[in-house]
Amino acid sequence: MGTVILTFNREDFETFRTGFFGGEGIEFAPKHREGRITRYVVDTAFSDLKLSLSKNEYSLAADLLNMAELEFQLEDELNL
Repeated sequence: MGTVILTFNREDFETFRTGFFGGEGIEFAPKHREGRITRYVVDTAFSDLKLSLSKNEYSLAADLLNMAELEFQLEDELNL
């Protein structure tokens, strides 16, 4: 329906990321809606947060989460 911005502290980010990648992948997620673009229900580690994503949106979200994780790792290395 639109853009959603999620903000997390570092601990919640790790929890979200673990939950996001914790399933068997988008292909095995329950379908939310079928049509021109099939959308899937992606569970997160938070009981009150589920995402409805297409395969392309899932891929983009996964890339963003991986880039954010790299940024945290770089920050840790620079702050040693």
